[in-house]
Amino acid sequence: MNLDFNPMDYAPGNASETESREYTLATPGKYKCEIVDSSEEMSAAGNRYLKLKLSICDGGQHNGTWIWDNLNLYHPKENVQSLARQILGTISKCCGVLDPKDTSQLHYKPFFALLDIEQGQNGYNDKNVVKKYMPLDPETVKADKANTTKIQLDKLDALPKRSPEKPDSSAPIEDGIPF
Repeated sequence: MNLDFNPMDYAPGNASETESREYTLATPGKYKCEIVDSSEEMSAAGNRYLKLKLSICDGGQHNGTWIWDNLNLYHPKENVQSLARQILGTISKCCGVLDPKDTSQLHYKPFFALLDIEQGQNGYNDKNVVKKYMPLDPETVKADKANTTKIQLDKLDALPKRSPEKPDSSAPIEDGIPF
């Protein structure tokens, strides 16, 4: 059947942004969330940043509530940039994606987010902010970390070992390289 609409526009957490709906704040607390969208944006000052759109996916009455988080990955101040990159690293670990090449790899991977409410300023409304990202199961992250370290050590052990004695310079070296 040929569809003349995108069913994902109607999936939970993906309601059309143009659709009029009352924006409600989630009460401060720990919620199961997932990233539903990420994009590179440009600040008014001309700095690139990562804009994340999160959706509460298991929050009772707050289910489907959106929260936005901006990470200044390319800010000119090194301390701001470093903090943003640390947060992205934490998000990656929480999602179980230890070496993401694209932020889309973090989409729809559940994690916990500790949310709070930031008071609106300069005519803006109050909004939810993420205070901390946490994995669903901390033991899994510890196991992944230990496993990753073991994998890295195994790779190091698999590298060819240098022999302690000096090779005879007249004989060709047998190293498996065809040239």
